[in-house]
Amino acid sequence: MDTKLEHFLQTFVEKIKNHITHVVEFGSFKGEHDLTMSDVDLLVIVRDQIPFQQIVHEAHRLEENLLHIHHSAIAERLQQLIFASQEYNGIHLLMVRRNELDEHWQPCSFRLKLIMNTFISKSIFLYAIKHHHRILYGEDSSKDIVVPKPGIQDRLAIRWFPFVLLMLTLFNIRHRTDFVVWCCKSVRYRESMEKIYCILTGKPYQSLATIKFHQYRYNPTAYTGSRLSLWLSALLIILACPMVPDKRIVR
Repeated sequence: MDTKLEHFLQTFVEKIKNHITHVVEFGSFKGEHDLTMSDVDLLVIVRDQIPFQQIVHEAHRLEENLLHIHHSAIAERLQQLIFASQEYNGIHLLMVRRNELDEHWQPCSFRLKLIMNTFISKSIFLYAIKHHHRILYGEDSSKDIVVPKPGIQDRLAIRWFPFVLLMLTLFNIRHRTDFVVWCCKSVRYRESMEKIYCILTGKPYQSLATIKFHQYRYNPTAYTGSRLSLWLSALLIILACPMVPDKRIVR
């Protein structure tokens, strides 16, 4: 991990530790090596009624001072409300109050139920937390997480969530680098969600992505092809059923 990022994480946790029970890093961990082209996902579980805005604002203030990465007001608001961001780099906070989760980390607030039953797959999200995490603060209670068997909503979310991201990518079509990153990111979400779904259901996994979506995700300026062609390829992959694995894929 980059030493500046490590310093940021230590400073951030020290600043907010009196208000939280956990800070958990999860996801691909790609942002640990290059925060300009990827993000670091942090699940922050808050113990008291301190406004989410105060914690997110503190994180972004430290990020700007220590890592020289600036976030928009829209990104700050989205992270407070629905786990989302329109930015692909820097620190990405997922804010949850402890009383929004039961002892098995199942959502019990209206907000979390809405997010996990509408925007994302609860089973896939909890699996990612349970099996791909690093505890930055608090007790490791991942053993208490109960990952429910995926249902039809989870199956739909595998396509729905990446599809929405890809539709929003059209707003960035004039900004080539951002456009390429979000096309590739949408496909990677689709692929990683499919992989976890297959693990949870015991079904064989077949890769969906072609080599270009792996190759250009972290090197978007190397893509010199048509933006429309890239977008249409991403759309077909997101909507498609599993295809024959592409043996050229870069792991």
